Amino acid sequence: MINDLKTSAEQRFSFLIQILKVLLVLYIPLAFILLPPPSSFHLVIGYTGAILAIYFLEALIRSPGLGKIWNGFHLISSIVSSLHFLNSIERLSMPLGQPPALDYFLGIVLLAAVIEASRQVLDWIMPALAILLIIYNVYGSSMPGILYHPGISFNRVILQLPGSLSGPYGDIPTIIIEVVSMFLVFGAVVQGAGIADFFGSLTMWISGRVRSGAGLTAVGVSSLFGAITGAPVANVGTTGSFTIPLMKKAGYTPEQAAAIESVAATGSQIIPPILGTAAFLMAQFLNKPYSEIATVSIFPSLLFISCVLLTTHALGMQSNTHKIKFEPHERASWGKSYLLIPVIALIIALSQGFSPQYSAFVATVATFILFLIEILIKSNRSDQSKSFKELALPMLQQIERSAQSVMVVVVAGAIIGVVVTLLSMPLTIQRLSSVAITLADGNVTVILGIIAFASILLGTGLPTVATYVLVVLLFAPTVIQLGIEPIAAHMFVFYLGVAADISPPVAMAVLAASGIANSNFWTSSWIAVKIGISFFILPFLFIAYPSILHSPQSFEDVVIFLTVISAMFSLTAGIAGYFFGQVTFGMQILFVMIGLLSLWSPIGLIGRITAVIAFFLCAGVSIYLAKERIQINSSTRFKEE
Repeated sequence: MINDLKTSAEQRFSFLIQILKVLLVLYIPLAFILLPPPSSFHLVIGYTGAILAIYFLEALIRSPGLGKIWNGFHLISSIVSSLHFLNSIERLSMPLGQPPALDYFLGIVLLAAVIEASRQVLDWIMPALAILLIIYNVYGSSMPGILYHPGISFNRVILQLPGSLSGPYGDIPTIIIEVVSMFLVFGAVVQGAGIADFFGSLTMWISGRVRSGAGLTAVGVSSLFGAITGAPVANVGTTGSFTIPLMKKAGYTPEQAAAIESVAATGSQIIPPILGTAAFLMAQFLNKPYSEIATVSIFPSLLFISCVLLTTHALGMQSNTHKIKFEPHERASWGKSYLLIPVIALIIALSQGFSPQYSAFVATVATFILFLIEILIKSNRSDQSKSFKELALPMLQQIERSAQSVMVVVVAGAIIGVVVTLLSMPLTIQRLSSVAITLADGNVTVILGIIAFASILLGTGLPTVATYVLVVLLFAPTVIQLGIEPIAAHMFVFYLGVAADISPPVAMAVLAASGIANSNFWTSSWIAVKIGISFFILPFLFIAYPSILHSPQSFEDVVIFLTVISAMFSLTAGIAGYFFGQVTFGMQILFVMIGLLSLWSPIGLIGRITAVIAFFLCAGVSIYLAKERIQINSSTRFKEE
């Protein structure tokens, strides 16, 4: 009887938590309308506190014994501290004199709540880093050699966190709450309105006419859908449940299917118009409009997708896959092309220079209006068996699911804000950066290698946004001082941080896809690296040839663009072992050599000659293989006749 009452009470609390989550998600667009920009501190402090409170309330319900006391303490402390700082905004924004002791105490309490919530959400890496940085800042005078600094008092460290409206209330948490959360709401509404399904049907209609169509469909669906949501692992779970079985049915091995889906889903983070969360922060760091970051990403993203499509097609042809057989309900319905309106509205708003959150808000409202009109028309049709409530249910379910994503990114934003504030304290970044310079002995190539290693290593255990922020803060100022263009340095870190999602040994996107495909994780991971090899090459091209991130301004820029294109396709063909058909091992070596030759500095007379030779070699080999393939096909048809 007691257990029944306990279960009933837990169910009621769980239902209450779900309602609170949905209200928090719906509050984001409402706050955008109702709260003017000067009120952003109210939004960030209140929203962060509410997220922490709901998270610990949920943890309290599901945890046994002492866990209830532990989570209950953090629940109360997050509410009390957030209310205190919310009530003290005016005083904190204009600090005068010695702050009251309560600020220090509640600052410690709130910091503990943020660290504990991030431990439960993100595991130990970020919380441990925050604790180590606190120790380093306070006990810098005890550090050896180059790590030495005079040290900062513990009270000052705490005061620099919530006590001065930074840390969990700083710029990064603000961007995540005001911008990223809005896009998560947009992604939920897009899924609920059936726009993702329309993208799937459209992509199948385009690519399903060739033998490798199932794989090409997976790349198209995941890339298009992920370009709206910007979340790779969630993208794998959403689109992978449809594309992976489709690929296996068409003849791809489970390992190939998992690899293709994970690369496409991960690559969606570098595809405009939304990119990943880190891109919003990049705009902030570089003090550039987000639309400029999105524009810069167009050429590299097209090159990346082209290489992935080529490798996916090669795997399909090598695996004897067959064409997709469409069911009537799976065919693209052009009568539903109106579902593209929200995406078009988003692109137009961004291109016109409106803020990302405003653009997402406009697209969300447009999607919601279209959805309401559609279900109103459907519910009033005489042949419709479903009620208005039943038709609206998918939208409500997607909004409820998005609440969990919002909670995760807000908690992640809070701990990232803490780490960034700790890194930004006097001499911390300079000391840690100087360690890298000392190790590299001033060599740019070695420093880039260290940055690449750090980006991939951190990215295997952290979200892309956390990896990007940490590596950029530590290393970007150093490489920029060495003459590397700022946008190139930031894109270098961004791409490699994203690539970590397909890099063994962790490879979170591959892990999620392998679970759906029932494939061997390690085999899937190495195939994913092979398919997504351009992920690891393009960042170094940004450093070597930063002009590919801008529109061509001179003949040399045009030469560089053409050279990079031929190089990437040559390297991809060499690694995939396919170009107009299966190629021999010797031909693979030739393609790789042509690709490497193409990348030999195409600037100056020698560089131009090298680039021209490589280009004509690539063209000649391509024509030879194309003719050979045509002859094989002709002889095959002749024998059949």
